[in-house]
Amino acid sequence: GMYYVPFAEGEEMRSDTYKERVRKGPVAILKVRSAEATLNMGPAMGKSLLLYLVVSVFVAYLASQTLGPGAEYLRVFQVTGTAAFLAYGFIGFQESIWFALPGSVAFKHAADGLVYSLLTAGMFGWLWPA
Repeated sequence: GMYYVPFAEGEEMRSDTYKERVRKGPVAILKVRSAEATLNMGPAMGKSLLLYLVVSVFVAYLASQTLGPGAEYLRVFQVTGTAAFLAYGFIGFQESIWFALPGSVAFKHAADGLVYSLLTAGMFGWLWPA
């Protein structure tokens, strides 16, 4: 799970006592995982693969609505690559805004997203119907 320190909920979040505890610090977000999740990468890799497939289905839908059969490779690459980057490239920035992920890590996630997007675009361009 994910835990916030100091913790408050509901009306307590608006209290002066809670606000003072936050101002004094420290403030932490703690992510706790099971030992199995840490030691066994298989389930996480499976979930990642499922995510890539779901994103590709939506990219395929968008491409099918904007490109016809026989579209040029570069045009297919541009449309599908852009759509894939929207899915893969910006998640790190969301984590940076809400969960204190360092900005440098968010940019590294964006770089990874660019690689995934280019691979996705290349596959769509290569396999697009003539």
